[in-house]
Parts: sequence; C-alpha cells; structure tokens
Amino acid sequence: MKPITMAFCALAAATTIAVTSCDSKKGEHTNPFMQAYDTPYQIPPFEEIEISDYMPAFNAGVEEAHAAIDSIVNNPEAPTFANTILALDNLSPTLERVMSVLMSLTEADSTPELTAVSDSILPAYSSFSDELMMNSGLFNRVKTLYDNRDSLGLAHDQMRALEHTYREFVRNGALLSDTDKEELKKVNNQLANLYIKFNKNLLNANNAFEIVVEDEADLAGIPASTVENAAAEAKERGKEGKWVFTLHAPSRLPVLQYADNRALREKMWKGYTGNAQSGENDNRPVIAEIVKLRARKAAIMGYKNFASYMTADVMAATPEAAENLLLQIWEPAKAKVAQEVAEMQALSDSLGNDFKIEPWDYYYFAEKVRHQKYDLDENAIRPYFAVDSVAKGIFTMANKLYGISFELMPDAPKYHPDVKVYDVKDAEGKHLAVFMTDYFTRASKRQGAWMEELKTSWVNPDGSVERPIVYNVGNFSKPTADAPALLTIDEVLTMFHEFGHALHG
Repeated sequence: MKPITMAFCALAAATTIAVTSCDSKKGEHTNPFMQAYDTPYQIPPFEEIEISDYMPAFNAGVEEAHAAIDSIVNNPEAPTFANTILALDNLSPTLERVMSVLMSLTEADSTPELTAVSDSILPAYSSFSDELMMNSGLFNRVKTLYDNRDSLGLAHDQMRALEHTYREFVRNGALLSDTDKEELKKVNNQLANLYIKFNKNLLNANNAFEIVVEDEADLAGIPASTVENAAAEAKERGKEGKWVFTLHAPSRLPVLQYADNRALREKMWKGYTGNAQSGENDNRPVIAEIVKLRARKAAIMGYKNFASYMTADVMAATPEAAENLLLQIWEPAKAKVAQEVAEMQALSDSLGNDFKIEPWDYYYFAEKVRHQKYDLDENAIRPYFAVDSVAKGIFTMANKLYGISFELMPDAPKYHPDVKVYDVKDAEGKHLAVFMTDYFTRASKRQGAWMEELKTSWVNPDGSVERPIVYNVGNFSKPTADAPALLTIDEVLTMFHEFGHALHG
C-alpha cells in the first residue's frame, strides 16, 4: 500500500492542461502528467516520463487542487452532495496522475534520481493533505451535510461516501483547535520525513548486504538454480568466480532451507534479522523518533496511545481486542512450533549433531523432517512451478470462476522490461481492467509482494465507468540463461494471494 495517500482519489474526467518545457538537446518535451494520457486505457506513458517532469506536475497539481478547494469553500450555494462531496473527488487529475506514478515507482523501481525527487515531493504532499483535511471552511460544508444526512435522501453509496469523508476529516484533525492543528501539521511533516528515511535505510542496507562464498564446498545442499544465481550476482558485483548471496528472498530462503553449512545459515539469519540496525543505515534512532512522534500525534488527537488511535476506526475498535485476537492464534502457534522443534531436535540428534536447534536451523531441519515423514522434497517439485506456468494456471482459474480473460499487450507502456501488461476482459469480451505483473527481484525494488492500483475505478456523473489499472509485484528468482524462473510452494501461494487482491481491485 501507498505510505502516503490523498484523502480522496476517486477522480473523474481528466482536465487537459497543455504545458511544455524545452530542452536544448532534445527539443520540445511535453510533460506527460499535465494532460490525460493518450495511451491504451490511459496507462501511464512510462517511456515518455522524465525525472524533470515530476516536480512541475506536482506543483501544477497542487495549484489545481487549491483552486478547486477554494471553489468549493466559496460556493454561495448551500452544501449538497454534488457541490461538496463529489467535487472533492475531482480536486486535481494532474496531482492524481503524478502521485500515482511516483508512489508506485518509489516502491517497485526506484532510482537514485527518483528517490531524490520523492524526498522533495512526499513531505510537500503530506503538508498539502494536512491543509486539505484541516481546512475549516471545507470541513464545515462536509459537517453540515453529515449532520443532516438522514434528511438528504441520499442513495446508499452516497451515504457511504459522505460518512467516510466526514470520518477522514475528523481523524485527520478537522475538529482540533487552531493551535493543535499547527502542532499536528508539524508532527505529520516530521513523520513523513522519517518514513522516507526509514524506507531508504532499509533498501540501502538490504542492497549493501552480501555473503561472499569462495569455497564451493560451502555450497553443499543449496539448489543448483540458487547457486547459479549467486554466481551471476557475484559477476555483477565484480567478484566473478565466487558466489554472492543477498537478503532478497530468492537468495535468502534457499540458504536457510538447504545449506548444509550451518555457519552460512547463521550468517544469513543474523543478517536478515539485524538488517538496517547498524552503520550509516541504522534505523533504530529513526524508529525511536517515529514512536515518540506517534505518541505525540495520538495525544493531540485525544487518544491515550497510538494503538488506540489506529484501532479506533477498524473492526477491533481497541488495542485490547486486537491483542486478544492475536493471542488466540499466538498461543496455539507457540505450542505447534514447540512440537515441530522437538521433532527437528530428535532428527538432528540422530544425525550425531551436538547442538541445540537455533532459529537459523529451523527452515533447514523443517525441510529434513518433511522429507523424512512424507518423502517430500520441495526442491524436486519446483520445475513444475515455472512463473509463466503458474500465471497461466491463475488466469485459467479466474476464467473458470468469473469468466474473465487475460490478453497480453506486448506494446503497452511499462515501467520496467520485466513487467507484463494484460487487457482483462469480462465474459462478454468487454474491457474490464488493465493488469500488470512485475515478479522478479531487483535492487530498485523493496522486498515483499503486493498489489496496488495505478488508476482506480469509478462511475462518472453521466453514468460512464472508468476502469482500473491494477498491478502485482513480487520478488521471485529471475530466469537464468539455462532455466526459467521456478517458484517454491510458498511463492506459488504468494502469487495466488496477491492475485486475489488484484481480482478485488
């Protein structure tokens, strides 16, 4: 999910603003963000976007939004759903376009240049969001509608939108005094900068970490495909003839699960659990500041702690209820793990080992116990789970369940060569959505797997429907020169899981 989002992002018909800038070397360049995209299904024209386009588009978008806000606040007519709530959904198509791409690429394919731009834009965006949410004139119109909502004759979806909008304003400081509003703005700005620093430290520390293996004997047990990728990584880092393992999941997990060298497993586990906890990328001071500021924010908002603030508008309602639910899972899970570790210890002892099972032994002996009990070698079934085969299976499943189909769009704009773009069609063959996949690990991508939207879906006032652009991101092993990208069972589950979110989108 995006770490900073606009309060209202369901934007309707785009406003065209023709703005150009001149580059003496390249001739005239039109900023792609400044007008509706002239691409299939309004896919961002990634190949045309330049680093220099972001800040001018952001500034223009904020100016466009401020003009729209002033228009709403100064409207002499009494507040209505159309002139207030719906108008808020149309503040600035320009700002939505630039922030959608910036936030997506910052997580999925960030360069040093893009990072520098986001370092400038994100705090400014946070400030803009605060100004929006704490605008008393704007909130008064929303509150008037909210207080009289039962007599407005609103449809169910309109009532939902009104109630959600009101709650968003309240949760972001609309009811505070002017003094508290100013303090909250300062706290939010500090938090925005700390979140940027935290994520930058994490990415830098993750990319900087490496385990260099020089003796081939130390690779015993590790799957051949992982060893091959480690050799390629070493070559890329100027260490040809050696093997380099990183904290990225396709490198980390096979070492923990298969490496016979216990010292290698320990080094990997400690590297992962101690990531960004020392040196120039140490996140511990950053976390300490975040905790303090979150506590201050909760106090300003009238809550006893940040957990209370965060749970107040979700199903749990209180930290105590959330903790109670977690403990219902935690205690049985602890008992199950204790049973599993006992089995691992017994197997280890039977092999003549004289050590106690440690965290870096868990995956390794879990695999051995599984093989002993069920004669199941997970590595042996990976060839059946090539990324393209699993994708085909997922698409077939979706077609059987929902009648939708996925047609590859080889010439569609994409932000990285690894990305694949599909035209999703419903059972009648009509366009339903654009779906993108970005499955392979790289240094410019944060760890993990997620689903996000480059464009949401909404219904325009005239009844026409805007369709979404949805994408899945993963961190799976890349294909090699001799073999396709093969997935573990866990990665297959991850791929299906994120596709479930994509279906929702």
